[in-house]
Parts: sequence; structure tokens; C-alpha cells
Amino acid sequence: MANDDTTIDTARQPTETPQVNALYLRGLRDYLRQHGLDVAAFMRPFGLEEELFDEPRRRLPASLYEELMVTAGQLAEDPDVGLHVGEHIRPGHYGVLGFACMACREVSQVFRRHQRYETLVANIGVSRYEARGDQMHLIWDTGAGHFNRVVFDETLASWITFARWLVSEPLAPTLIRLPYPQPANTEEHRRIFGCDLEFDAPLAEVVFPLDYLSMPLAQSDPELSRLMDRRADVELASLGGDEWIGRVRRQIMDLLAEGEVSLGQVAKRLSISERALQRRLQERGFSYQQVLEDTRRTLAIEYVSNPTLTLAEVAFLLGFADQSAFNRAFRNWTGETPGQHRRRHADA
Repeated sequence: MANDDTTIDTARQPTETPQVNALYLRGLRDYLRQHGLDVAAFMRPFGLEEELFDEPRRRLPASLYEELMVTAGQLAEDPDVGLHVGEHIRPGHYGVLGFACMACREVSQVFRRHQRYETLVANIGVSRYEARGDQMHLIWDTGAGHFNRVVFDETLASWITFARWLVSEPLAPTLIRLPYPQPANTEEHRRIFGCDLEFDAPLAEVVFPLDYLSMPLAQSDPELSRLMDRRADVELASLGGDEWIGRVRRQIMDLLAEGEVSLGQVAKRLSISERALQRRLQERGFSYQQVLEDTRRTLAIEYVSNPTLTLAEVAFLLGFADQSAFNRAFRNWTGETPGQHRRRHADA
């Protein structure tokens, strides 16, 4: 049966176990139905039930999601399965991130929410946006993981499909870069992306006109946007958050207020060794640095939105060495400076 099993090894060392939210598998479910395949029968050999698609807090290993897509492509004799699954994306497949994006005023707000909340959908890769001249570059870094081309095809196809749905226009990127060798047939790539293609790239990348940032969204709803942001922040704070992860977060919060925080200090407060703390986090798909950064990010957004705190006080409360270090971190987390976020929150 036709299938391209190309795998890609990228450079950044991952800090957590790659996982995918179960809601995101709805695109695969729709693909299976379109090809006349019994969804329940397809899932059964993997030890999964069809009810999985309605479990927003369930997360699956990215390797399993990859295997599901590859298998679906083999059954459908479809080497472009990733592209075709990506075409089925809808807001609900992205969970709260999808609805938060849908309610935004313009495309620039969508990009900020994408960076801020993408781990709610999956932590397979890290997205960053870079403006270069009159073009914006969306770069997706999947770290040192080995991924089949279906993962890259599905992710980028879903982004493009979702963006077109949000603005109700047939947007076309300037260029798509994919980190795997060029397939024998790229007809579907060109049909779906509608732009020039580059293969064997170091990272997955979408390049598009900078003026897309100001495009209005068809479904804009400021009140729903604020509501979805609050809900997304809560979900982000509790991501993977069983009771034990919550204890780690609470210790980090206390230590941040005291001005110092380290793996050793948290382990001491929990009465376990550093090695045991790292092991327990890894078992839950996290690293200490990720929990620390997620906690800082959640608190930063809460503190910056509080007009009674100066930005210098916020930086101090979060344990940053100086204001500039905090400003850089906040921009990486949200796509805007603390001052911009505070003014936007005050105007809302």
C-alpha cells in the first residue's frame, strides 16, 4: 500500500514527552469516515475507544498519533494522508485554543494566542513568529524528535485551512518549507498550500505577507475572546496537572515570592530528592523548567493585568534579575510587551 515513511530528525532537544490532545484526533476521525473506514474498528487494535474524541483532558503520546495517521494512510492507500487530515480541521478540534482564536478581532491576535496556548493542543513543537521585511515567518521547531512527514503535513495543512476559515478568504502563503525530502508527487501540496514549496528545510516554516496581520476575523467577539482567554489560562496552568503537579506549582509560587527558586529548593520543600522530583515530572511528561516557565507565565499574565502592581514589582515578584529580562520573557510568552498587554487589558 502506498505510504511515505520519511522521518525527520531536527536539532532542538525536547524538554518533555510529546503529547497530543484527544480533541485534535477529530480530524483523523473525519478523514476515516470520508474514506468509508469504521472508526471504532480502526481504533480498537490501538487499545482506544471512539469515545476518546470527546475527552478534552485526555492526551496521547505523539508517537501514537503519528502511528494512527500512518496506518490510516496505508488503509486508504493515501501517501498524502497528513495533508488530507489537516484539511478537516475545525475550531473544536483545537479545543479552547480554537474558540479563543475564532473570537479574536484580527489575525495578529490569533498569532499571539497560538504561541501562548499551543501546548493545550500538543507539545510536539514550539512555534515562533519572525517579521522580516514585508514577510512574516512562522517557524515550527519540533526538537530532536523523529517524526514521519505526516506530522508536518498535517500540522501545516491544518494551520492554513484554519486561517482561511477564520478570515473567510482563500489566503495563500508566500512559501512553505518542509523538513523532509521532496516526494515524487507534490500535486496535493500545491493544491492545498497554493504557494511555492521548499523541501529538505532545517525546520517547518510558513512564510506569508506581513499585512495579513491586520486582516479582520469574520467571527470576532470581544467578550467571548476574554472568556476564552481566561479559560485557556486556567487549562494552561493545570496542563497535565494531577494533584502532585499542583503541589510542585504551589511550591514554585511560594519560592518566586521569596525571590529565589530552583529545582533543589522545590525538592527540599516536597521532602524528596532532586532526582526523584525530576523522575516524577518526567513520568507525567514534564520537565522542571517547563513547570517553572508555565507557572511564571500564568502569574505574569495575572500580575500584569493588575493595575495596582507596577511592572517593576511584577518582574521582582516573578524572580527576574531585571525589568528587561522580564520584558523579553513576557514578549516570548504572549507576543507583546507587558506595557502593551496592560494597555490592551485596560481598554477591553
